[in-house]
Amino acid sequence: MSSSRSADTSNCPRCGERSLERFSTHTYCACCNYSNVTDEPYQVLEHVRILAEEVQQERELKRKAKKKESEEVLFANAI
Repeated sequence: MSSSRSADTSNCPRCGERSLERFSTHTYCACCNYSNVTDEPYQVLEHVRILAEEVQQERELKRKAKKKESEEVLFANAI
């Protein structure tokens, strides 16, 4: 039985651990499941996560601004 596995291991580009195994067809990290074949979806998901964080921060800023505006109106009416 032939194996596509070579004895070469190196540092993983994603997690930095020395657990990246190089096979003849692909690479695989046992620590974080990185594979050079499937890394693109992870990159897309990371981009989506960053965008979602930015949207959440924007919403929070708008909510705070609206709350501050409401408080100013209430204060002005109290005077």
